[in-house]
Amino acid sequence: MLVFDQLRRADQQLRWLSALVLVGLGILLAGLWYVQVAVSQRYQESLKVQTFRTVRVPAPRGRIIDRHGALLAENQPKFQVNLYLEDLREQFKYEYTNSVRRQFLLTNPGRATREQSVAMQGQARYQVVSNLVWQVSSRILGSPLILNARVFARHYVDTLALPLPIINNLTPEQVAIFMERCGDLPGVELEVQPMRNYPNGNTAVHVLGFLQREDEIPDGDEMVFRYRLPDYVGKAGVEGAFDEELRGKAG
Repeated sequence: MLVFDQLRRADQQLRWLSALVLVGLGILLAGLWYVQVAVSQRYQESLKVQTFRTVRVPAPRGRIIDRHGALLAENQPKFQVNLYLEDLREQFKYEYTNSVRRQFLLTNPGRATREQSVAMQGQARYQVVSNLVWQVSSRILGSPLILNARVFARHYVDTLALPLPIINNLTPEQVAIFMERCGDLPGVELEVQPMRNYPNGNTAVHVLGFLQREDEIPDGDEMVFRYRLPDYVGKAGVEGAFDEELRGKAG
């Protein structure tokens, strides 16, 4: 073949070039082997951590009825608009590259420090989310809401996998407005959560008891679930005495 014929000649430069090409191919193959075989398990574990989030969701609380079947306590649907920050990674990246970082470089020529880059990334995330909060609240409520920067930053650092609540306790009319006007917004979801309701109001409240938010993490939950949605425990009365039966099993 032509290539081997050229190599047989006493052309020292061609032989050196051929040797460099072979060395480069060898390095490339070694790198591919290292990534695909040597450290593949590490990348697989990292992918699992980034892709999956274990979130504990409390079970709907059971109803309470009297001996005649009259309803004393039940769950009613509570509609709220949530924002999932993990669905906005591309928007965060675009805002950082094309807006925040570009504006920074116009007034600060040169390379940004690590601290400056981290601050700009946080600013980009806040701008994206605050803009979405503004749009959603304007369309549903008729007046825009201002996102609290500290609350947002704390939520992003501590509970990124959990949804960020935007608007709570939507009316049926507001639910209809959301379905009509907010379906095109990324990361925005309408979700339903059970809310405890006592049809008879304060009647026999000392017998029925009440609910209190549970902040203590049960034994074993830290090993199974990375995040926990708010749960409530019965206090006093029927709610407290039969709390285990009424709470069900979270998943």
